[in-house]
Amino acid sequence: MQSRVDYVRDIKPLLARRCCACHASLKQESGLRLDTGQAARKGGDGGPAVVPGKSHESRLIAKVTASDPAERMPPASEGDGLDASQVALLRAWIDQGATSPADELPEPDPRDHWSFRPPVKAAVPMIADAARIKNPIDAFLAAESARQGLSPRPTADRAMLLRRVYLALAGLPPTRARKKTARICRYDGGDGNGPRRKIRSPGDGRRVANGHLPAVAAVFCVPGGESVHVGNTSP
Repeated sequence: MQSRVDYVRDIKPLLARRCCACHASLKQESGLRLDTGQAARKGGDGGPAVVPGKSHESRLIAKVTASDPAERMPPASEGDGLDASQVALLRAWIDQGATSPADELPEPDPRDHWSFRPPVKAAVPMIADAARIKNPIDAFLAAESARQGLSPRPTADRAMLLRRVYLALAGLPPTRARKKTARICRYDGGDGNGPRRKIRSPGDGRRVANGHLPAVAAVFCVPGGESVHVGNTSP
């Protein structure tokens, strides 16, 4: 007695690997999709691709076992045809009823991915306490904080602002002498000892960039696939 074929484990990966390049979301040759069991049973322009319980009447089996290269699927341009064990799996699945999960979802269309959609400018939320909104980002943060029941913290004083910049860029708090001499009237003000000077520091730029170099080294390749070792090169 033949063991039960599991659609999710045995059939769906096989169809995805060998058939869905031409029969899924991007392409539907002959109007046929094979990315779900329901779509296979429904079929395409030529009728159902799968007849539950009757593999010998199923067009899917006829296509994958065709002796004529012009009729066989997958086509020669996609590589070799299905081997005997793969065809046997399809036959067994169909003869056992061609079942599939009722909640199975079709393959999403890659063209619907958010990265392919034109950006749309969101409307800036209206905030009751408009005095603390300095730019549109503040408005979005305030709206989300209100939605989650969070109260805004008081504005950080000058010493705290300087401390945050130093911790972010140098990984260490500012020295007492630096805190004493720093005058942070505004972000773009001061006497050069505040955040602006720290942000412009080449040494701190190298420190921040070095944290990203391992990731760059892992993916950077020259044409032909040969990896290039970036090492600890500083910018």
